[in-house]
Amino acid sequence: MPLTFAAIEALIAVTQARRAERPESGLPALAIGMAGAAGEVVFGVIGHETRLEYTVIGEVVNLVAKLEKATKQDGVPALVARQTYDLAIA
Repeated sequence: MPLTFAAIEALIAVTQARRAERPESGLPALAIGMAGAAGEVVFGVIGHETRLEYTVIGEVVNLVAKLEKATKQDGVPALVARQTYDLAIA
């Protein structure tokens, strides 16, 4: 199994276990969606010395945001871009 998918499967297992624990503690279950895609991004720290934020921008970031949103609509824990899937299999 490609590393990308192994990592996503491991994250799903951990989050599902954590999700199951919350109601036992009287807390609401978390709704968690994950997405994966490969591509170029620009990253860096922006802001002022008293308030810095790390950010990434690029087409692949927008794609991942859309895929993560689709996990809610499709009722699945994770989605991966087809091109990324093909790349990982290759």
